[in-house]
Amino acid sequence: MRGFLASSIGVVTAAALALPLALSTPALAEAVPVTPGSTQSLPLVPLGPSATARIPGVPGMSASPDLADTRGLAKTFSLVGVVWDDAAAELGGRVQVRTRSVTTGAWSDWQDVDTHNGEHAADPDAAERGTGRLRGATAPLWVGPSDGVEVRVQADHAPAPTRGAARPGRLPSGLRIELVDPGS
Repeated sequence: MRGFLASSIGVVTAAALALPLALSTPALAEAVPVTPGSTQSLPLVPLGPSATARIPGVPGMSASPDLADTRGLAKTFSLVGVVWDDAAAELGGRVQVRTRSVTTGAWSDWQDVDTHNGEHAADPDAAERGTGRLRGATAPLWVGPSDGVEVRVQADHAPAPTRGAARPGRLPSGLRIELVDPGS
């Protein structure tokens, strides 16, 4: 009788300890949909009549000091940044973005994006510099789940060579806004 009682207690204890493990297996859990991450690249185009003007002797540099506000529906994203073709070129100016919240549909205030490419660019001796795929870029800015974006890029004004008003600065060519959805 003692043997039967001891073995019964052992079986009940083992079952009690194994039951929570059996219920928490992935096979019994509800399937949670996983959304893969994605990126979207939208070109930024200059405003005004100088949109096609180029600076003589400086390949790829636009003479226009401003870029168009880019408004439009985009895929859902949470991280933004601005990139350009030449990794060695500095974006001398101001970059601002505002985004539309997926949750509320409201537009955010304008936010400055850090344009100091030299502080977060690839190291000068890094192997990736020789690949030809390296681009200049602003620092990324986390904006939270969004589905619309407006971008303002304005070049600094360079001093005039003679007396008079300052002349517009130059922006690097190939400016694009990069939108990143990290997925879930």
